[in-house]
Amino acid sequence: MVRHPMYSGLILALLGSAIVAGEVRGLVGLIFIAIGFRVKSRLEESFLQDEFGAESVNHMRRVKALVPFVV
Repeated sequence: MVRHPMYSGLILALLGSAIVAGEVRGLVGLIFIAIGFRVKSRLEESFLQDEFGAESVNHMRRVKALVPFVV
């Protein structure tokens, strides 16, 4: 359903923790972590494109990165 399920799961868990804590700093931390995961995932995808070429590109077109059917 997503190309990076571990990152998606961690972001979701951190979102839940930030909501339960009810503090703005939790959301700010979540934003920084989400940006970091997005940067890291793009680096990984670049490596995969170099290794697997068109097959990797086709996979990236069909499957969203972090949120099913959205991102």
